[in-house]
Amino acid sequence: MVAKSNLANNKFDTVSCSVGNWRYRETLPDKSFDIVVCLGNSLAHLSSREDLVNSLHSFYDILEDEGTLITDQRNYDGIMSGDVDGSTRNYCCTGLNTSCDLKVLSTSTVEIVYTTSGYGSESIMTHAWHVKEIHSALEEAGFVVKNIYGENGTPY
Repeated sequence: MVAKSNLANNKFDTVSCSVGNWRYRETLPDKSFDIVVCLGNSLAHLSSREDLVNSLHSFYDILEDEGTLITDQRNYDGIMSGDVDGSTRNYCCTGLNTSCDLKVLSTSTVEIVYTTSGYGSESIMTHAWHVKEIHSALEEAGFVVKNIYGENGTPY
């Protein structure tokens, strides 16, 4: 509950912060929000289009009519085409003694390997959602997509 603590410590008494499982609408608060932020390449942990659309629809349901959804996703289009090199480390903020390598395993799967000095390597498998797939799923969930940005804020 770091977010709630930070809000209280910085005297943001009018800002609400809630916890729920974004994959399941029934676990989310019934309040409406002005903004939902989904960071950390979270959508890539959903392996089916149905799960992706359902999760995005959960976000849509808890937003005000003019609310905003911000998602953070690796540039899988660039990774899969070879235009983005996973070895540049620009995707990972894990500390000075940690490296992050991306390995394309198939047309829809990327393995992310984190290696930390003194602790070895750990990996996670992610679904390589392409921009067109995300855009289509957002629209199916009810969103009007206004902006999609790529590397360092550049348009796709």
